[in-house]
Amino acid sequence: MQTVKFAKRIEEKGHTNLAIIHENALPASISFYEAFQENYKGAHQDFLITDVSEARALALKIKAANVDAVVFLNTPTLGASLTKELLAQGINPKDIAFYYDAQLQTGQSEYQKLVGGMEKLDGAFVLQYLTPDLRAFAEKYEARFGALPSPFAEYGYDGMMTLLNTRTDDSATWVKKLKDVAMETYTGPMKFDAVGIRIQETDIWVLSGGVPVAI
Repeated sequence: MQTVKFAKRIEEKGHTNLAIIHENALPASISFYEAFQENYKGAHQDFLITDVSEARALALKIKAANVDAVVFLNTPTLGASLTKELLAQGINPKDIAFYYDAQLQTGQSEYQKLVGGMEKLDGAFVLQYLTPDLRAFAEKYEARFGALPSPFAEYGYDGMMTLLNTRTDDSATWVKKLKDVAMETYTGPMKFDAVGIRIQETDIWVLSGGVPVAI
């Protein structure tokens, strides 16, 4: 699971007071947080955020906690809101380490809208899915619907198309076809491991000039 790799890579940095930002509204968010907690053994403080209205108060708490790094494990809307407030408090990736899970890649439009120029986050580390350029999906979506896709829309589309392209009336056959699937999609190759988790390559990159680049 990509979150396990993420946790272990951050632990190697030797932070002494890590802030873990998480939420509990979505099952996926909860599982990511639990996996990170289980695999990160360094000193840390946990901060729960459930609504954008909490972002400013939480930013003040993080500032008072004197953390040396912040990990964002939440949806792009909450992540972007909190990032905006942290920057307003003078907390930025130039002074302490910022680590974002895949939300920054899939929800860049939210960050662009709330934070402004992505170069404000230069130096932040991001969990990067090694996928084709996701702008191809966004451009086709905008051309058809007149608006940018919401965060994770390309993953939802690819998941649904995988289900539809393998569907049969016999459920056992359908499950077998899904286990054996090997398709090229907007978000990269679609294939699953033995327990049904998508196999997808990830790495930790860094923002430079507002865009993620390999370290």
